Amino acid sequence: MAAIVVMVSACSREPQGSMKELQRAKAGDLDVVLLGPSDALERGKGFAILEFHDSRGNLVNVGDVKVNATMPMAGMSRMVGGSEVEATPAHRS
Repeated sequence: MAAIVVMVSACSREPQGSMKELQRAKAGDLDVVLLGPSDALERGKGFAILEFHDSRGNLVNVGDVKVNATMPMAGMSRMVGGSEVEATPAHRS
C-alpha cells in the first residue's frame, strides 16, 4: 500500500479518469506527490491522492498518514474541514 487516498468530506467518491500532479514536495528522503482529478483542488467536497516516492521514484509505504484540512479566513479563526484518509494499492491511471 503506497498511495494514500484523501477524501475531504465523507461523501466524496474517487473520480473517473486520470489524475494530474498538483504539487510535489520533499519530506526527508521522500518526494510527496499530490494528485487530483483536475488542475487544482476544488472547494467543498473533494478527492486527492498522496503518493510517497523514494529517490529512485519508487512508491513507498509510509504507514499511517494524517491529513488536516484548514483554510485561513481573513479576520476570523481558521476554518477546519473534515478529511478521511484511506490507504490504497499503488496505481496510477
